[in-house]
Amino acid sequence: MLSAERFHQIPWLKWRDTITQQLNTHETLFLGGGDNPFYQAISEQLQCNRKILFKALLNNLNITFAVTQMIGLGIGLTPSSDDYLVGMSAILFIPGHPAAHLRDEFISALASARKNTTSLSATTLEAAFDYRYRENIFAFIASLINEPWQLSEKNIAGIKNIGSSSGCDMLYGMADGCALSRTYGGNYVS
Repeated sequence: MLSAERFHQIPWLKWRDTITQQLNTHETLFLGGGDNPFYQAISEQLQCNRKILFKALLNNLNITFAVTQMIGLGIGLTPSSDDYLVGMSAILFIPGHPAAHLRDEFISALASARKNTTSLSATTLEAAFDYRYRENIFAFIASLINEPWQLSEKNIAGIKNIGSSSGCDMLYGMADGCALSRTYGGNYVS
C-alpha cells in the first residue's frame, strides 16, 4: 500500500527519466519503427493513441474510450499497446495511488475491446488490472515504494528482458505512469 506521504516522496520524473534512458529506439515500436514502413506506420499510430490516452487521463474524460483505442494495437502475441497498458497500470494502480480509481475504466475498456487483441494478451491485461504481475514487476514496484531514491537498473533490466519487445513496451508504459504520477501531485526531483 502506498501512503500519501510516501507517494509525495517518490521522485516520479527521475524514475521516468531513468526508465526512458534504458530504452533504445529499436527495442519498442513506441520509439520508432526503424527503416520498415509497416513498423513506422504502427509506431505513428501508437504515438497518436498514446497522446489521446494521456489527454484523457490528464483531463479525466473519455478514459474508457482512449484505453479501448489502445487495446490490440501493435504486433506479436501481446501487442505493443497492450504491454504498454500493463506497464502503465503497474504504476497507476498501486493501491493508495491517487490514480488507482481509474482501474474500473481500464477494466471496462478491456471488456469492450477484448476481441481486438489476442486471447493471451487479453488474459495478461486482465491479470495486470487485477494487480497480478510478473515477479520482476513486483520487485520494481517494491523498489519504487520502499527505496524511491535507489534507482535499480537491475530491476529495469529484469523487465526489459521480458519477451521480444514486451518488456520494453511495459517499461515505456511504466515511464508514462511515473510521468502521470507527477501530475497527480507527486514529487519532482530533477
